[in-house]
Amino acid sequence: MFEQVTSRIVKAVHGSQELKLDPEYELGLAEYLRHKYGNNGLIELYARFAVGDGDFDALMRRVIWRAVANRFGNGVRISSGVGFKHLETFEIGNQVFIGSQSYLQGRFDGKCVIGNHVWIGPQSYFDARDLIIEDYVGWGQEQKYWDQLIPGCQ
Repeated sequence: MFEQVTSRIVKAVHGSQELKLDPEYELGLAEYLRHKYGNNGLIELYARFAVGDGDFDALMRRVIWRAVANRFGNGVRISSGVGFKHLETFEIGNQVFIGSQSYLQGRFDGKCVIGNHVWIGPQSYFDARDLIIEDYVGWGQEQKYWDQLIPGCQ
């Protein structure tokens, strides 16, 4: 009647690829936009690219985050619909993934550190007023959410 589902261990692959440095033009564009617009102007500009799924939108999200954040690593991926508050207090490591429709809420007098090879799943929310996420951490929806999408998911 019911087939027993056995669990299995699947090796994590996020962030296991060799780190590739972001291209110089991206770094230069971030620096140019930082001086041209300042933090408030960049945050306003971010709205134009926040929800697009194209390569250019993804590039501009990275460039704007790099220009505003306190520190920003290489190989970071910011999906569509990601929001933030007080991005200037964030330190983001290498090969970080931030899933779609996530929201990271910092605070003007706080600090948020996201380590290297961190995976933040879609629709995650972080009260990032004083938050440190160390290297190789994955964060996402609870198990029952995945069970609804993929029956028998373990």
